[in-house]
Amino acid sequence: MKVNLNLRKILCVKILSYKIILIVFSLSFFSFISSSDINSKDIAIEEKPNFIFYLADDQDKLDYGTYGNPNVDTKAVDRLASEGIKFNNFYTGQAICAPTRSQIFTGKYPIKNGCFVNHIGVKPGTETIISYLEKEGYEVVLAGKSHVKPNSVFKWSRYLDLIKIGNSKPRYLPISKIENYISKVDKPFCIIIASTFPHGPYPKSNDYNSQDIFKLPYTGKNIPNYKTGYYQNIKEDNSQINKILDIVDRYNLKNNSLFILKPSLLLGRRNNSRFIENIGQIIMPLFSILLPESIKAIDATTVAKCMLELSKSDLSNLNIIENKEILSYR
Repeated sequence: MKVNLNLRKILCVKILSYKIILIVFSLSFFSFISSSDINSKDIAIEEKPNFIFYLADDQDKLDYGTYGNPNVDTKAVDRLASEGIKFNNFYTGQAICAPTRSQIFTGKYPIKNGCFVNHIGVKPGTETIISYLEKEGYEVVLAGKSHVKPNSVFKWSRYLDLIKIGNSKPRYLPISKIENYISKVDKPFCIIIASTFPHGPYPKSNDYNSQDIFKLPYTGKNIPNYKTGYYQNIKEDNSQINKILDIVDRYNLKNNSLFILKPSLLLGRRNNSRFIENIGQIIMPLFSILLPESIKAIDATTVAKCMLELSKSDLSNLNIIENKEILSYR
């Protein structure tokens, strides 16, 4: 007997683009799993997939190998691109750290959630993915950098703080704590893994020189001095991502999890008239997804909607999502 686990209720496909470059997992075996290989607990988790969301910090979309830079060490991200879906049209309403994060966590644009400039909080009482997912039996964990407030709104189920390595400040992901959590969790979970890399400070001593820097279309004549250190930080982040992917493999999370990776903002060119920047996103899907041809782009508020729909949250009274504006880039 075969158990059909077709996730046709992945309603977030409504907001994806046929122009998106699809590099889809060879996961046809995910759609049908032998009933002898799955128990009732497993089925419950399959129906409510886990979410693993990796946020890089301050990396240009074009500074990934998969987006055309041959000189950066982004092998882990390039692996995701080869096994998952790569998005070319993904936007944020404000290309700054806190507003971008707040959009993802609330499903509202910055001017509506209140965090429209850096270092300020969202409006008190704002609903977030935390409260909605917890109602569906999820634990919602933040590991790493926060940069969202107030705490009265962002009440994470658990918080795993950054750690020191050597003489550094606390800026490294708590990889062992993340693995310990994942190894013991017995319910569906959403874990936001928020890196501080490749954001500065940039190391002056590094593995690169100015000749290694790949000039982007908007670099200009002179390469900024910080670029070699920036490349080193990209390499450092790639190492962390690779460790997270090893954890995903070690605990067989590909079978019941959606892995999302994106930078929180970019160092590149901004469209100052609209405060919009193409930031790129890579998703390793739980199932192959067919995309409607009418949608040309998605934005940061979309992420919350996708996660809530996949978690089977009750959206009948949902007031956190920009329902109409999600489709505004058609």
